Amino acid sequence: MMNVLIVSSAFLWIGLLINILLTIALARRLLNLQTGPNQPPIETLKVGEPAPEFSVETLQGEKVTLASFAKSAAAFVFIAPGCGPCRTEIPQLEQLKTQAQEAAIQLTLISTADAKSTQELVDELNITLPVLVAPRETNPIMVDYKVAGTPFYCAITTDGIVQATGLMGNWAKYVETWSKSKKAKRIYEPLTV
Repeated sequence: MMNVLIVSSAFLWIGLLINILLTIALARRLLNLQTGPNQPPIETLKVGEPAPEFSVETLQGEKVTLASFAKSAAAFVFIAPGCGPCRTEIPQLEQLKTQAQEAAIQLTLISTADAKSTQELVDELNITLPVLVAPRETNPIMVDYKVAGTPFYCAITTDGIVQATGLMGNWAKYVETWSKSKKAKRIYEPLTV
């Protein structure tokens, strides 16, 4: 009887060890699918190329285009109401509002949801930054700006040239340039939205 108990315990431990090894292998495989060495880099707009034209709306339904940002540097941050990382980033972006203004950069959020869902997010998080609406289903801006996911940013110069773009992990490098900007002394003319 004791031998059966010992053999059963051994099989149980061997089964548990195999299960742990399979779980680790699966986790590694999933990680490699997302960030592995064979994974092509995320395609984004190229720095130095002209920013694509677009047409989006304010929460009040007014049309805004790339020309609305003429002669103004801008940083667009693409967000979505259901995006957890966006909800984390938005309060931090709100804190950067003054710094962006001092650097003469129009920091603008572009929601990939409809106006109703976007307004609910604005109300919930007390967003004071300009917010534009470009529903993913009907507006090609996500494709044109090669938005890989949310939150995502694209910064353009006063001439409408892409200055920086990518997922928010690279955002801090771009924000550092604000304090070094010689344009910070320019008069900031915020977009009225």
